[in-house]
Amino acid sequence: MGKKDKEDELDKDSRKRLEKLNEQWDDAPGQYLFDKFTVTDLRLLLEHHTPLQNLIRTIATSPAVGLSATLAKEATLLHEGIIEGEASRRGDEADYSSMQSELSEAQAHCGALQNDLEKCTAATQQLQQANGKLEKQLQQLQKELGTCRAELARSSNAPRELALLRGAGELAQRLELADLPDDDTQALIRTVAVLSQMNNIERLWDTLKAACERESRPASAEETALLQTALDWHNHNWQKKPFALHRPGEGKHFDFSKEQRAASFSGGETLSAVWLPGIVASNGVVQKKALVATR
Repeated sequence: MGKKDKEDELDKDSRKRLEKLNEQWDDAPGQYLFDKFTVTDLRLLLEHHTPLQNLIRTIATSPAVGLSATLAKEATLLHEGIIEGEASRRGDEADYSSMQSELSEAQAHCGALQNDLEKCTAATQQLQQANGKLEKQLQQLQKELGTCRAELARSSNAPRELALLRGAGELAQRLELADLPDDDTQALIRTVAVLSQMNNIERLWDTLKAACERESRPASAEETALLQTALDWHNHNWQKKPFALHRPGEGKHFDFSKEQRAASFSGGETLSAVWLPGIVASNGVVQKKALVATR
C-alpha cells in the first residue's frame, strides 16, 4: 500500500494535522516547533510520515554512537517543542482568565448602574407625585384667594364693575386694570376708558371664555353684567346701539353661525345652557359666537 493509499485512510482532520506536522518537520533546526504536540501526532508521524520512518530505519542500522547522538538530538527537539507548546497553552489560559475577570467586573458595574437607575426612577416618580399634590394645593389656594377678593369687593360700596375687577386678579391683569386707584371715582373713570373700546371688549370676552372652559362652568352673573356694561359704555355715543349680547334660549336648535360649543361638549344639537353670551352687531354680523352647552 503506497503513501497516497495510507493518507486516504485518514479522516479530514487527521490529514490536515499531518500536513502541518510535515511542514514543521522541514523547518530549519532553529525554527523547529511543535504546536501542542500530542501522542496522536506522534502516531500520525510514525504511521504516515516517511522522513521519520526513514530516520528510524537509519537509526536502527547505524552504529551505537551515531544512534545515541541522533536520539539525543531528536529528544532535545521534542522536549523543546513540548515546552513551547505548554508555554503557549499557559499563555492562552492566562489570557482567558484575564478576560473572564474583566467580564465579571463589567457585569458588576452594569448591575450597579442598573440599581442606580431604578433608584433614580423611583425618586423621580415620588417627586412627580409630590409636584402634582403641590399644584393641586396651589390651585385650591388661588381659588380661595379669588373667593376672598370677591367677597371683600362685594362687601365694599364700590360699583359692581370695580368690585369684580378688584376681586378677579387674572381678569384685571388681562385688561391691564390690575392696579386701579383706591379712589373709586378715579378707578371707574379708568375702567370706563378701557372697557368702552371694542378691542378691549373682545379681550374681555376672550378672557371670560377661557375661564369658563378652564373651570368648566358658565360665566357668573357678575361677569355677564360686566360684559353688558362694557357694551353699554361703548354704545353710549351711538344712537343705533351697534352692538348687543346674543343670548340664545335654552332648548333652541344649535346654530353654528352664531353659537359655539364649550370645549367639554363635543356633540348635541339642542342648547342646554348659555355659558357666555355672544356679541352681535346691529347689521347681523357676529362679532363673538355665544358659548353654549348642548345635549
